[in-house]
Amino acid sequence: MVDLSTFKDWIKGNIDGDNFAITVRNHYFPEIWYIVEAFFSLSTEKTVLDLGCGNGLIAEAMAKSGWNVTCVDSMVECLLKTQERFSHSELEGRFEQAHPEELPFGNESFNHVVCINLLEATGSRTRTLREIHRVLKPGGTAVITTIANMSQWSRSSLVRNLRMESKSDDCRFYSKKEFVKMLLKERFKIDRLKGCARYMPSSGTKKINMPIIGAYTALVTKPHTSTSSSPNEETQMNS
Repeated sequence: MVDLSTFKDWIKGNIDGDNFAITVRNHYFPEIWYIVEAFFSLSTEKTVLDLGCGNGLIAEAMAKSGWNVTCVDSMVECLLKTQERFSHSELEGRFEQAHPEELPFGNESFNHVVCINLLEATGSRTRTLREIHRVLKPGGTAVITTIANMSQWSRSSLVRNLRMESKSDDCRFYSKKEFVKMLLKERFKIDRLKGCARYMPSSGTKKINMPIIGAYTALVTKPHTSTSSSPNEETQMNS
């Protein structure tokens, strides 16, 4: 088993500190950024909500690519760090402290939403997904990533860190089937479901390979109209 006991120290030293050379392109699962970038690449509407923005790496990368980014996190420390990154790169953005289950935006406010590894630490996954669906415009797309239940991440000190930071003992990780069911229940159309994060970042550019998938990334769309019948789950699982 991979030892993740030093992950928190790595975060503190490389992302939470003043090392602005660290970006989503060279650290912290760049493969997830490539998925985000590719999925949104053809969009002409450049408004995006980064829900659970954390330390702002995804938000910063999107802003550098010309996106109008709204950054939301329940922790003020994360928002301050994201603002600091934006300021250092001379980028503009919008920053809101809010809980993911109760977003301060009107219906159909965003063309796109990014939500990376947030569901496992929220008080209500159902309400969080419902809020993402609500604020998306019809035809809008979202990239939603969650840590896999059988991964090294879900059985490590990371769990304790998430519980401590979210002030919740209800820190849960999901199987692929459970993740798909949650998305379909909230009326998302799953365009693609991809296993990713097979490695963890370490010092410098070194990556420690992991034997199994670390997370699932769903590329979803909010349909223009609701259908009376649910999509075939087996089709969505194999997408």
